Amino acid sequence: MYLIGPISAVSLFSSDNKGSFSELIFFNSAMKRGYTSLEFKSIIRKMRSVRPKLSLSSDFIVGFPGETEADFEKLMDIVTELQFDNSYSFIFSPRPGTPAANLEDDTPYEMKLKRLQRLIAQIDSQALTVSQAMLGDHERALS
Repeated sequence: MYLIGPISAVSLFSSDNKGSFSELIFFNSAMKRGYTSLEFKSIIRKMRSVRPKLSLSSDFIVGFPGETEADFEKLMDIVTELQFDNSYSFIFSPRPGTPAANLEDDTPYEMKLKRLQRLIAQIDSQALTVSQAMLGDHERALS
């Protein structure tokens, strides 16, 4: 995680060996991340206590092999709770030579696309809320 002015870029992927969301965020063993959603939320809350206007962005992969509807709903809950207002979101695609390339991909493409569209719509809505709240404010852009 790193800070750039009022913006924080956060890598947000984790889960267990089976691709289950459980208490972790996304795909820990498969994607080599190691923190729980509770730890992640705590970090963001601390950052927002110092910078209340923090803009939160992350990369999101939908349709990772083994992702269930419940997993996706937990992702949406975190995106909404933490108020992400920017993202680089895409549908999982296997890359040759990576551990995930050999995982069975059993989620239909249409389902992945619907999930991606829903995620993007939620984040866009949150971004609009942030932008509207800033109308009339004077912000320092460069120093």
